[in-house]
Amino acid sequence: MTFEVKARRRCGQAADNYRPAKVRLLLVAEAPASDLDRYFYVEDVHEHDGLFATSCARLLAEEPSRSDKLGQLARLRDCGVFLIDLKRDAKDDKERLEGYVYDL
Repeated sequence: MTFEVKARRRCGQAADNYRPAKVRLLLVAEAPASDLDRYFYVEDVHEHDGLFATSCARLLAEEPSRSDKLGQLARLRDCGVFLIDLKRDAKDDKERLEGYVYDL
């Protein structure tokens, strides 16, 4: 199994832990970060977690917390918030994403 396949599986499993029964707000990011330890649903991200931090601040009206990321992810789920990526794999800086919209 290649690294890319393992990485996609890890991200998919992390996201599945926080998939709401009914999605009320779907957030669509461009692509996962090239460093998979920065993926939105990975519970033990230690830095560069800006998308998660902004989501907590705006959607939960809470300061993001590394010590309570699991709880905040659960609260986002309970509110019906779910995040997907337009492109399944990380993109390079010059890559255009229009071709991925159809798959969405």
